[in-house]
Amino acid sequence: MAGDDVTAASPLLTVKAGEEVTISFENTHGQYSRTAAAHSLTIVPKLDDLPTLAATGAVAELVLWGSATPKIQAGETSTVTFVPDTPGAYYHICTLPGHVTGGMIGEFVVDG
Repeated sequence: MAGDDVTAASPLLTVKAGEEVTISFENTHGQYSRTAAAHSLTIVPKLDDLPTLAATGAVAELVLWGSATPKIQAGETSTVTFVPDTPGAYYHICTLPGHVTGGMIGEFVVDG
């Protein structure tokens, strides 16, 4: 999975409950634009106030299954492995302030 511009479309990710998931996240920001920004990836519950929580940093308390990558700079890659054990629909987001409202949010579905 790659992260480029803040407004880049985020893909739908679907996994099976109870199975180990590994996501390799490459920050390609700057590859297609002149600016280079840090990004991250984490799985969180679907909440109405998610943009506010992400903007204030409170989203760190919502991370599910230890799914958070650290903040990575342009050109870097981070890998996270976790086991989602609860079926449902969640979000995968960039936790940096303003990035969720800019469009760095996608659906993460755990099938039962």
